[in-house]
Amino acid sequence: MVRECPGFVCSRHFRTGGDTDVPLTASPWAEEAGQDTRRARDKRCAVTDETEAAELVDRSGPADLDHPGGRAAGARAERVRRISQARLAAVFHGLPIGLIVTDRAGRILEINEECQRILGMPGTPGASGAAGASRAVRMSPRAGRGRRGLVSRRLTDLVHPDDRATLERLWEQVTDAPLSTECRLRRSDGSSLWVELTLSRSRAAAGSWFVLATVADITERRRLQARVQFHALHDPLTGLPNRALLHQHLKAAFSPSSGVARVGLCSLDLDWFKLVNDGYGQAVADRLLVEVAQRLRRMLDIPDVLGVPGLPESAERPEALEALGVPGASGTAAASGVAALPGPPPPVGTSPSGRLLARTGGDEFVIMVSGSRGIAEMARIARCVQDALRDPVRIDGHDLPVTCSTGVVEAAVAETTDRALVCAAETALSWAKAGGKNCWMVFDPDRGALEVTRGMLARSMAPGLERDEFTVVYQPIVDLASGAIAGAEALVRWDHPERGRQRTADFIALAEESGFIVRLGLWVLEHACAAAARWPDETFVSVNLSARQLQEPGLAADVAAVLARTGLPASRLQLELTETVLMAPRGQAADNLWALADLGARVVLDDFGTGWSNLAYLCSTPVRGLKLPAPLVDAIDSTPEFELGGRGGGGNGGRGNAGGAGSTGIPGARVGRERPRGALSQREVVRGLVTFAHNLGLSVTVEGIERAGQEAALREMGGILGQGHLLGVAMSEADFAARLPHPARP
Repeated sequence: MVRECPGFVCSRHFRTGGDTDVPLTASPWAEEAGQDTRRARDKRCAVTDETEAAELVDRSGPADLDHPGGRAAGARAERVRRISQARLAAVFHGLPIGLIVTDRAGRILEINEECQRILGMPGTPGASGAAGASRAVRMSPRAGRGRRGLVSRRLTDLVHPDDRATLERLWEQVTDAPLSTECRLRRSDGSSLWVELTLSRSRAAAGSWFVLATVADITERRRLQARVQFHALHDPLTGLPNRALLHQHLKAAFSPSSGVARVGLCSLDLDWFKLVNDGYGQAVADRLLVEVAQRLRRMLDIPDVLGVPGLPESAERPEALEALGVPGASGTAAASGVAALPGPPPPVGTSPSGRLLARTGGDEFVIMVSGSRGIAEMARIARCVQDALRDPVRIDGHDLPVTCSTGVVEAAVAETTDRALVCAAETALSWAKAGGKNCWMVFDPDRGALEVTRGMLARSMAPGLERDEFTVVYQPIVDLASGAIAGAEALVRWDHPERGRQRTADFIALAEESGFIVRLGLWVLEHACAAAARWPDETFVSVNLSARQLQEPGLAADVAAVLARTGLPASRLQLELTETVLMAPRGQAADNLWALADLGARVVLDDFGTGWSNLAYLCSTPVRGLKLPAPLVDAIDSTPEFELGGRGGGGNGGRGNAGGAGSTGIPGARVGRERPRGALSQREVVRGLVTFAHNLGLSVTVEGIERAGQEAALREMGGILGQGHLLGVAMSEADFAARLPHPARP
């Protein structure tokens, strides 16, 4: 029994096992392969598959062309072969992936319909001007001279010139195992598209081998990758390059193959952005940032090629991918306004002159200039930035300030690194902000070296405390009336293992900036109280407290814990504060002051008379004493006429009596410069402050006593404690204990 299979019908006759020849109806595939057809006259027979047809051939016996049976067998074998070829042709041209068959030299032998469509060949579905479905094409040296003209062309002829080297390397490695790469093919209209090309080698029956190339259009995938990469490397609000893309361009500029000799950076930070964000909300602040970005674009002549923010329809074209900063996204020229740059097309935010504008933070922008021509060029850019942002931005009826601080740096690529250049720009920016804002500053290498040293010291303080690099020394505080030691001020010293003894003012400032002062201050307090607990009962210890420490919520509890551990009575602890700490009459600092006073500790104001000197805080804080700084008593031992100026009489050029130059009647006194007529002398000022303090019940301590004349003048005023090199330098705990009238407790 023969089953009907409408898919495979041949144009010749074959026997069904009897004596009747049955013709086969012509197949559309056979017709496409060029086979002649004719209809059956009597009956119709279908072959189920190629295997059944082969069995019919086998049953017919050997093909003897001189015998009718042999001729029939040969015809049947030919029909089977053509059925197989038609099936293979249908599969070859019906696959939804492009296929190209080449010989071992890379010449194209066959190309399927999908690949023709991908390449935009005329007459294929989806191609420009296609009128319908293309017919199957078999390539040969003669047929190649037809309308498609692909025969005798090499596979490399279809590849974009920039990607041919990639294909040639893949061709040299081709084996029976598939090898893939991504490259661009040239379409019939001259445009390019991205494909994934896979090569594999096969061997024909005759022994020669051929190469099968599969072609998959991945343009959409590349476009999606480009969008993802764009959003990963660009700021979503302004569309400008972000910090990651800026660093990519810096690394590229500093690579040996870049050919860039010098690079400049301008690091910008908006001065009042936080006030705008807090006062008007994030939406208004975002609009302000967009306007700032647009002003900087116009100032730097950076075209808004693709729109801001996001990606418009133009970015969907393959040729627009290049302008997104995606290397090799298409074979066409880059977008207008950026083609003048050498090398890979630049991203959005780049001017034709090689200036890149990036948004690197909330209100931070960076301008990078590749191939800069010196610091003068970068200074001009900084001035232009100030001009561009001088006028406020009007949003919702509000004029919002947009001034900025700018740090400028420019250097030769061979003399620095990309990271060092960025750090230098940020350092210069911090100088500009500290200098009053709305200004720009150029990085100074010498000052930068000091900043580097400060940073190194700041990082090494905490480990140094663990390694016992810090010590506490004690400077005597003397009662000037009796000459007895009343107490001592605890001072901290730092002996760095590599840089030696550090200036106290320098590392204390670093500790305050970094917040390490809280830990260091508590450590000093612990050591000072432990030492004072071994001193005579009438001797106190004075410890400095910084503004940062006073902001700590648990300060009073920490001090109480230290006093409990060391056994020192709170009445023998004196805490020194600067006037600026008391500027806020309320808040955590004020609460801590009252809590410390409640413990029984004495609070004194250090450097009184050199700060704000607002006497109102004496009524709102538990202050119990004043410390006058050295500048107030520097010339207190001079003659009244010459203390700070003024002109005195006498026959010695107005320098006083015959007691000698600088003679004042006080041993060790000296003569100062002339003071203007009518100006108060230091002695009068100090006497007034001492009287003022005593009337309020406050103690007075004077620092900086280095001469006997100063000591005598202050002793004459009465009721003053003194401190200075004349009375005793800072010394170790053992040396200080040795100067006490009673031996220290063990």
